[in-house]
Amino acid sequence: MNTSGNTYVVRRRAGRAAGVRIPEAGRHLRVAVLDGGYPDPAYRALVGVGDPGLAHDHHVLYTLETFGPVFAGAGFELRPLDWWDAPGTFHRRAWDPEDGPVDRSHQLEHRNAAWRWGEGPLGFISLVLDAVKPG
Repeated sequence: MNTSGNTYVVRRRAGRAAGVRIPEAGRHLRVAVLDGGYPDPAYRALVGVGDPGLAHDHHVLYTLETFGPVFAGAGFELRPLDWWDAPGTFHRRAWDPEDGPVDRSHQLEHRNAAWRWGEGPLGFISLVLDAVKPG
C-alpha cells in the first residue's frame, strides 16, 4: 500500500507498529529521526530518500520545524536535544543517555568521537527531541 502522500497515516501506523505508549503526565518520550538539516552532502547521499539503494526504506528527512509539530499538535511540549538549523548550524542541549539512549547522537555515535575531543567534524547524527506530556 502506498501511503507516501499521507504522512499522518504513515506516522500513526508507524507508532502502532512500534508499540508506542503515550507517557504519563510529566514524563517524556525520546524520539530520534534522520535530520534533514544536516548539511553534509555525503549524509544526504547515504540516506537517499526515495533512492532504491542502501537506504531504500527512508521516506522522509525531518527538521525540527517539520517534526516538532507532529508532537506539539498532539499536546506535547517539545524539548529539542540535538538538531541542525536551516543555515546548517548544529545545536545541542544537555541530556542524559540514561533517560533514553540515542546511538546516532553527538554523545554516543562512534563517528563523533574526534568531534567530542575537539579534533574533527561532527559525524552522522539524528534529530533528537524529548516530547514531554504536560502535567
